[in-house]
Amino acid sequence: MKLLKGIRNFYGSHILILFISVFLVATLWVIASRSGIAFSVLTGLIYIASIYSVGWNCGDRDGRKIPGYYPSKAFPFLLAGFSAVIPLSLYALCFLCPNLWFVDVPFIRGELQFLFPGNYLQGTTDLIYKMWYFPLISFMGNAEPLLYAIPMILQSFLIVIGYFVGTTRFRMMDFFMQKFVFRKKKEQ
Repeated sequence: MKLLKGIRNFYGSHILILFISVFLVATLWVIASRSGIAFSVLTGLIYIASIYSVGWNCGDRDGRKIPGYYPSKAFPFLLAGFSAVIPLSLYALCFLCPNLWFVDVPFIRGELQFLFPGNYLQGTTDLIYKMWYFPLISFMGNAEPLLYAIPMILQSFLIVIGYFVGTTRFRMMDFFMQKFVFRKKKEQ
């Protein structure tokens, strides 16, 4: 049950970040059309924070001090594995059957750029994969297997690291609050 809740939280956060990224393309079109890398850095930071917080929240729930209960060391790896099911299937389809559904549109055939400078598509499954990882689209290149695998590895790594940091209940906001907010109160 805990695993299903973690998977639901991951996919919910992922889809929310996709909508936010698409909204940011519309509002920041000048930046996105001139420099896809700058846009992907902005949306990538939002994506990283969101996925890390999913792992952190799961770790925070498991890190409670309940007598006889200890956090599972395998849980974050299971969560990371199940969160990679959809991307792995899309990744395999990108290279095994790049044009699974034939659509005769110039940007899907790779004749025109797709949204950002230098970003070309290799088929319909490539379009779906790039839309799945839209916040990191400028970092994936054009049908290079290693660059396509980096977002999956990054999301799994963030979930695992976030979980283990969450079990210790370490919060970056507490650190910054002590440095800046509470210091001003002492000075006054």
